[in-house]
Amino acid sequence: MVELLKKNEWVALLGSRMSGKTSLAKAVSHSLDSRVVYVDLIKSKNLLDVLTRIYQAMPLT
Repeated sequence: MVELLKKNEWVALLGSRMSGKTSLAKAVSHSLDSRVVYVDLIKSKNLLDVLTRIYQAMPLT
């Protein structure tokens, strides 16, 4: 996952609740020098909602 992020690839963590996805994402983000965007999609209802949440989480600069 770190290598993909270093290559500017998108990475999605999928798994059951309480499986450590957020902990893994935070640990990886702390190991990188670049900016990481975290988007919680747990309450997303449809694809438009997912895309809207991702868009809103993106930094302006």
